[in-house]
Amino acid sequence: MVSVKAEQAQYELLNRYALHQDLPGRIGPPALTEPSQLASDLQTARSLLDHADGSTQRLGGVYAVAAAAVCAAANGTPVAVEELCWSVDLLTEAVLDCPAHLDADVSDTIQPWEGSRQAALALPRSLLPTVALLARGPLGSERVGRIREAVLRCSVHPVHEVRAYAAEGLRPLWSAPCSATVRSCHHAVAWEAVEVGLRLVVKDANSLLASRAESLRPPAAALDQLTGEELSLPVLGTALPAILEAARLQHCRTAQARSVRAPVLDAYARAACVWGDGGYHRHSEEHGAVAEALLRSGAEEPTVMTGFVDTLTVSPAALSHLLHGLKIAATYRPELAKTLGVVWPHIMESVLTRPLPTEQVDRFGHQERLMGELVPNPTPSGADLHVDSTLAKARRTWLTLDPLRDLIDSWTTSAGTERFAIDNLVGFLKAQPIHEQIEPGMRWVRQLCVSSNGAVDSAGFLLAEWLQDLRAEVTASAHPHYRAVVDGLALAQHPGAPALQRLDE
Repeated sequence: MVSVKAEQAQYELLNRYALHQDLPGRIGPPALTEPSQLASDLQTARSLLDHADGSTQRLGGVYAVAAAAVCAAANGTPVAVEELCWSVDLLTEAVLDCPAHLDADVSDTIQPWEGSRQAALALPRSLLPTVALLARGPLGSERVGRIREAVLRCSVHPVHEVRAYAAEGLRPLWSAPCSATVRSCHHAVAWEAVEVGLRLVVKDANSLLASRAESLRPPAAALDQLTGEELSLPVLGTALPAILEAARLQHCRTAQARSVRAPVLDAYARAACVWGDGGYHRHSEEHGAVAEALLRSGAEEPTVMTGFVDTLTVSPAALSHLLHGLKIAATYRPELAKTLGVVWPHIMESVLTRPLPTEQVDRFGHQERLMGELVPNPTPSGADLHVDSTLAKARRTWLTLDPLRDLIDSWTTSAGTERFAIDNLVGFLKAQPIHEQIEPGMRWVRQLCVSSNGAVDSAGFLLAEWLQDLRAEVTASAHPHYRAVVDGLALAQHPGAPALQRLDE
């Protein structure tokens, strides 16, 4: 029987050290705390483990402290060597003792606070040179060998979330300088983890092919032998960000990463097009890790990102979801907004100048949604509990209007009546100075939403409030546009129209 005191201690440790959601779609490491607090909590965790009833008691709090100790050591915080080794060993066992297939008991991996996920994020950091220096020497060849085995196991884990945590866990390794000898360099282990993840992509696709009784195709040996319909976006979506991150930084495995980057991007594009056109797309926020990795790559090599976008132009569904993901990523990472501004004119031009699909091809409204996403408005995550503050912060460093002026002007005459187009335009304008919201903003809004009969076809959710906020700033030259939009809302019987009309009385 688990004592109430032990259960309370577990929850206290979880509350202090549990992994946290780093919006929009990443997982963050345990929060750093004072070394004295961490040392005390490590003693508590070891006591809980010593007295645990393995058949009934969850050990999420214990794993959380162990992960926190490894992450703290990787950041240079003093951690006793004995405690560091204990933490590494506990996390390693959590992975290596886990069943290799989903038909076994994997309850430990299903809970987000349990050992496998904590280990996937923290264990790669134990290979960093800072940890070896902190421990006054290597952790020992046998222990490092088990760490390597556990890191590789996480990269092919049967539970998707563990693989995603593993890819995030590898991130700090790419930017760390190489170790003194290439043979023992942490980049070698990190790249080996990426390679086994890529092999899982092909293995997963072959399993799908083998399950189809009508399929006569032989097993594929490489990604370029797959059309996309056999590929799993969730599996590819954990491998691709790690490859993009490895390829953009200089280290002993950069050449290998760059050699596979293009084939993996092509495979992801093929899969995204097939999934999107069939209506089996992932939610836009699930592209968050890929979108962020693309923007980071685009900061140094814009053609990597623009080339990938061009590949997706054949599929309005796939491209619209990627654009939404890119905007979300830049909203939460101000440093990425600059890259978004560099590539967005190319994106808009690529879409606006290509032939429009026939009605049959766009029977699901994918083209209409793509046109609505073409305006780069700050876009919060659906999981954000503080949307207003997030938007206010994003607007301070958002894309400027001038590089997009002609493109948006053209877009307002061809975007159609997609229901979120006006909200996206207003959202973009609210990130601009007041005088630009007035002109050309008012004219663009009129061009976009006021139909030939004078009524507003689609008012969205933001238009009426935006008009009310700007009424006192409207210039004489912009007033006809403002008046036409207000009258259009009245013709459409919008509930906010009477209040707007009274402002002019």
